[in-house]
Amino acid sequence: MGESLDIVRTAQDLADVLVPAFGDLAAVDLARAVFDGDEPRERLGGGDLHLRNAALAPATAAWPPGIQRGNLVPPLSDHPLLRRFQRGETVVYGRDDYIALIGGPQPAEQLLPHDTHAVMVAPLHAPGLTLGAIVVWRTVPSDPFTADETDLMRQIASRGALAIDNARRDTREYRAAVALQQRLLPPATTGTPAAETAGVYLPTGRGAGTRGDWYDAIPLPSLRLALVAGDVIGRGIPASATMGRLRAAIQTLADLEPEPDELLTRIADLVQRLAAEAPPGDHDVMGATCLYAVYDPVT
Repeated sequence: MGESLDIVRTAQDLADVLVPAFGDLAAVDLARAVFDGDEPRERLGGGDLHLRNAALAPATAAWPPGIQRGNLVPPLSDHPLLRRFQRGETVVYGRDDYIALIGGPQPAEQLLPHDTHAVMVAPLHAPGLTLGAIVVWRTVPSDPFTADETDLMRQIASRGALAIDNARRDTREYRAAVALQQRLLPPATTGTPAAETAGVYLPTGRGAGTRGDWYDAIPLPSLRLALVAGDVIGRGIPASATMGRLRAAIQTLADLEPEPDELLTRIADLVQRLAAEAPPGDHDVMGATCLYAVYDPVT
């Protein structure tokens, strides 16, 4: 648990830890905002808690129709045990209390696993945030939950919340880096007297992060066109920000009409200055590659 920075994968790892060692069935439900890397709002009392299922264990179990991976958690009754959960306690429900929480016998047909006799619910707390909940069901003939098991669940939930919050923060940075990079790139298509160009940027898989790749088409005097493709070492917001600085520098230098080798020499000098300004641990990982070509339709 915690080896991945993917939110759903981390939630699944957490659920898998609990079954069958801790219970017969387990689910991890997360605030909807968490899936986007955002901070969830605090809520107190019943109603729609804005939770969505992220993981089930075992996935092959005969889950009731209302509990499926990715389903929204339906509104809950304002039960005293729910308020204890919202204040940060790990709570154990008997069958009747849990049926009351989910709205009565009719919703229980959709939301209560067969032969359930006890349910433990633990909040996933990160500093200042409730990210979601762990729900563990025990079915006949399993033993009831003990006080020691409740204490153990608190520890598991604490570690699980830390892993999920790390994944949430990484998701937030990834989304911010993608947004920054898209804003820094030129339009996908450009039309100039020299040529029409089209470009597209396709990020690699989520696990590889967003990198500082860019492309550009810069109109020059005499109907010429400068074509640029580059890549900054690194990933995330720092790489995207460096990419923006290099792209702006190339556009400025291109207006002076130097030869391609001279322009790239100046860009190499700029990269060295950026490396000198970087934090001490990043000096050796600052770098970039760049292709700069000038298209002249006359020659």
